[in-house]
Amino acid sequence: MNNGILRANLPAGSQPGRYGIRAFNHPLNLTKEQLSQVALVTTSVDVLVSICVIFAMSFVPASFVVFLIQERVNKAKHMQFISGVQPLLYWVANFVWDMEIGGINDILKNVLLVFPHFCLGRGLIDMVKNQAMADALERFGENRLRSPLEWDMVGKNLFAMAVEGAVFFIITVLIQYRFFIKPRYSSTQ
Repeated sequence: MNNGILRANLPAGSQPGRYGIRAFNHPLNLTKEQLSQVALVTTSVDVLVSICVIFAMSFVPASFVVFLIQERVNKAKHMQFISGVQPLLYWVANFVWDMEIGGINDILKNVLLVFPHFCLGRGLIDMVKNQAMADALERFGENRLRSPLEWDMVGKNLFAMAVEGAVFFIITVLIQYRFFIKPRYSSTQ
């Protein structure tokens, strides 16, 4: 843009190709503190990725084995084959069932809010995902950090835990004073 402005303001008869501005950008060397901070961030990200890979490598194969163990215990596939179900129909039915379950995940996230440990775990997972996405997008100059207290993030989990805490406290007090247990009167004759 500066070259365009310069060449537009040249006197008449000048050759614009002979005039121009060149700029060279040489980044400054990082200080020791900046280098150590970059190394720390890079190392911690690498450690986190390696831990995730280790968990994935252990849990993913284990999830396939669970099906085989359940089949060996309850013999459902064997019973269906004995009763005349074709193997293709059996596997198609299992595949379709595993797919009708995908939509249930969102429903279960709301139903399972009645358990405080689910609220805590799900809230922590959502906060970590939010922070990781914000950190990744911040490198590209975008600020997408959502407030963790939003309803869709951790807000509904905190609300559910507050309600559960009050309800469980009331139930504990009622049990302490034997509200649910009717006294038995013994008749002495």
